[in-house]
Amino acid sequence: MRGLILKDYYQGKEYVPQAVCILLVLIASFAFTYFKDVQLATIFVATIASLITILAVGDYDLESGFTRYFKITLPMITPSIFLNMVLVTINSFQVFDLVNVMTEGGPGMSTNVLSYRIYYEGFKRMNMGYASSIAYFLFALILAVTAVQFLMQKHWVHYD
Repeated sequence: MRGLILKDYYQGKEYVPQAVCILLVLIASFAFTYFKDVQLATIFVATIASLITILAVGDYDLESGFTRYFKITLPMITPSIFLNMVLVTINSFQVFDLVNVMTEGGPGMSTNVLSYRIYYEGFKRMNMGYASSIAYFLFALILAVTAVQFLMQKHWVHYD
């Protein structure tokens, strides 16, 4: 257990880096869910509003609620789910504000994410070349993950 504890030499306190990361993830998910992106909820509301007439047709076909959900509702909202999933994934790679305000990459650089590392290398250490190479890597990483999501969407997103 002693090997997991890092000492913050500025304030003389000891921290468990995993606990700091877990707290940061919880706060980020709370902030993202409730405050950050209203656009995700707007996309779902618009999708559900467009389904009202289609669901009425399902009532006339006398399908049960369970069957109507899996045959009509879920296939119709999968494009919105996919779009929101892509937006959340891209935004999660770009977490900077919470890391900068709460921990500044510490304790012991345990909450150092790529976007904070770009800022740290570029503006605190004035190492612009290294910061730009990290930025290109972050772009390539987001591009690769998004490409995988677009390749996998053929199996579960229905555009019919």
